[in-house]
Amino acid sequence: MPKEPAGPSWGELVLLFLAIGAVFVLTFSHFQAYLPSTAKVADNAGYIDIARAIRVWRFNAITPKLFWGTAYAIDAVSLVCRVSESTALLVLSLLSGLASILLAFRIWGGWIAGYFLVLSMAWIQRVFLCGSEPLFVLLVFAAILLARREKWLWAALCASLATVVRPAGFFALTSVGLVLLYRREYKRLAGAVLISLAVGLAYVSPLWIYFGDPLATYHGYRGDWDSGFPLGLPFRPIIAAVWGTGRPATNLALNLGWVCFSVVGLLLMLRKEFRKYAGEHPYEVVFAISYLAFLFSYNSSFWSYAEFPRFVIPVIPILLVAFGQYSPKRRSVIWTLAVVSSVLAAFSAVGIKHVLL
Repeated sequence: MPKEPAGPSWGELVLLFLAIGAVFVLTFSHFQAYLPSTAKVADNAGYIDIARAIRVWRFNAITPKLFWGTAYAIDAVSLVCRVSESTALLVLSLLSGLASILLAFRIWGGWIAGYFLVLSMAWIQRVFLCGSEPLFVLLVFAAILLARREKWLWAALCASLATVVRPAGFFALTSVGLVLLYRREYKRLAGAVLISLAVGLAYVSPLWIYFGDPLATYHGYRGDWDSGFPLGLPFRPIIAAVWGTGRPATNLALNLGWVCFSVVGLLLMLRKEFRKYAGEHPYEVVFAISYLAFLFSYNSSFWSYAEFPRFVIPVIPILLVAFGQYSPKRRSVIWTLAVVSSVLAAFSAVGIKHVLL
């Protein structure tokens, strides 16, 4: 069997990251002013407003929905770097995105890290136009690396912090508990539970005091669900979204492509080769399977499909591991995808209609 060629080094990954950023920003700037846009797209304005409210500790103008972990991190960066909240969000996204790639390199090697960097337009947009995903992915990857090193309490801390950045971090946290419970490591399990409770109590206390509801940010998502519960029948919301909306064909194809990629990757986890990997690294596999099961069952006929490429970002490296030898080990492919994905990500962020005008 031929030896697999060496993947990109960490230095090449940094260069690749910078090249993607340059292409994306230059392309985006051709149509819109870049820096002002970073504070306006997606939920960024909401995170900045929450960060400002936390800074002065006044919440009367805040409607609780977005989880506050990103806002706390924005304030921390703002205080350390002495910059505005909008600049702090950009710094946070860029540094978290780069650190996530380097963690992916440490965990899975150069090929997986390289493809993770270039495959997802949603990831490129969230890193270079800002969002909560870079910090969330950084904390999840840190938990995976710490779990590999058997530092379970630190893994529980990172997973707990990920949960207050995005609620889906719950699956990273419960995976710690499930692995420790299976191994009957009850002392470590108790420590992990105490850490998660401490982080959770610190997070919900302001919500409880100022809004009268410790789960105010969780309950804020109810308007996104088709019923009062976040889970429904697997794939029902996704199928309803595909057939029940008039989205552009390009959007349907892109999102459906990521759904199919995830389903096939999940099926490939049944292979004998991957079962060996799962036995060596149970935490990340438990996380990936539980997280994907949630995405397939998320009870929102709009968001489950419309944002699937963004939601699936944290488990892309594990899906790439499942694909194994089906991923071409060629630098030319990665660099070509880097340019194509960067340009298309910028076009998508601006809006295809604006690009074609």
